[in-house]
Amino acid sequence: LVLTAILVAAVLAMIALVSALAALALRSTGVAGSRAGNAWRLAFSSARRRRHQTVLQMLVFSITLMALLSLTLLRTDLLDDWQAQLPEDAPNHFMMNINEPQVAGMQRYFRENGIPPRPFYPMVSAGLLTINGDSARQLWGAGEPRGTMTESAGTEAEEAEAGAEADRRIANRQITWTPDLPPDNEVVEGQWWGDDPRPGLVSVEDDYAERLGIEPGDELRFESGGQEFTATVHNLRSVQWDNMQPNFFFIFSPGSLDPAGASYLSTVQLDEEEKPLLNPLLREFPTVVVLEIDALIEQVQRIIDQVSAAVELIAVLVLLAGALVLLACVNATLDERFRENAVLRALGARQRLIMSALVIEFAFIGLVAGAIATLGTEAMLYYLQTEVFGQAFRPHYWAWFAGPISGTVLIGALGAAATRRVVHTSPLIVLREMS
Repeated sequence: LVLTAILVAAVLAMIALVSALAALALRSTGVAGSRAGNAWRLAFSSARRRRHQTVLQMLVFSITLMALLSLTLLRTDLLDDWQAQLPEDAPNHFMMNINEPQVAGMQRYFRENGIPPRPFYPMVSAGLLTINGDSARQLWGAGEPRGTMTESAGTEAEEAEAGAEADRRIANRQITWTPDLPPDNEVVEGQWWGDDPRPGLVSVEDDYAERLGIEPGDELRFESGGQEFTATVHNLRSVQWDNMQPNFFFIFSPGSLDPAGASYLSTVQLDEEEKPLLNPLLREFPTVVVLEIDALIEQVQRIIDQVSAAVELIAVLVLLAGALVLLACVNATLDERFRENAVLRALGARQRLIMSALVIEFAFIGLVAGAIATLGTEAMLYYLQTEVFGQAFRPHYWAWFAGPISGTVLIGALGAAATRRVVHTSPLIVLREMS
């Protein structure tokens, strides 16, 4: 129900906004038309007289073109931008379930085959219990200082859902310990523990810390394997999660945890011709699990292409529906257009002038619809790039040409074809029918 309500509200807000922009563009034709030639004045005057139908046509086609532009950009530019942000040496294989005695042998194997070894991170599963003695489960999402916790005023279902979300976020986190700051991690508050760290320190990812109100100097209590232990927050880190590197919410200083029972995680970057090296590696270390990230990315790309193709089919149907709306609006005004053009022809207007006015009228509708569609597409992609994909926004300049031009050509051609017989019908026949 909530998702449906959000969708309906978004559609209604889009309709209201697009209608307002279309009406504003239509109102501006009064000044522009007075300074233009005869065909332009006739076109803008006709569009203003049929204000409601003109705004409806702009609304339908702007939403249709926005859907088509959005799909195109999502399939091409947005995914390309994400892949371009990955470093050239980004690993394309994750290796997991590595035992401590296997680490040295795997490092030796990679060195012998000319592949630079990457860090091996020990991992254990742990759950955060308390923050300075307060329950971490109750503090999740509060972002408030300890001691000022507020009671939630939701229904039992909402409270249960919030509790389940807190359990997912707090329990069973994979934690590690290392003397070195991992790649693409940056200390934003406090300091890293340097060359000679003391045990009992922990570094926390900054967004996660913000959700729980964690600050440097706080004492955290964890549970792992039935045993509890405490650590002092030494610093907060920002993490680039899309760098294809092992990343962790909690990183402990060396000596903070008992390494017994830990499994190790590492990565490796292999070219296509180097992938056969994995076969003897897995025969020597059969318990190791290898994930081919590039294969997963290709599979995700195929799924996106398939889903996009299905949605594009719907977009084409919407485009056809928009064309039918345009034809319906034109047919509803044919009698009026016959009478107007018959009078203009009787007063000496040429067929070329009237046809030019009709083309300009519908091309103007397409131009405005295309411009609004491009603006809406860029706004949507700005949100997706900055909030969902975590990318820096990059304007899609070709869309600012493709949107208005495609709208102008498409709707101008449809409108001109639908009203062609208005121009070619003899004004004498129309005037006789009027009388």
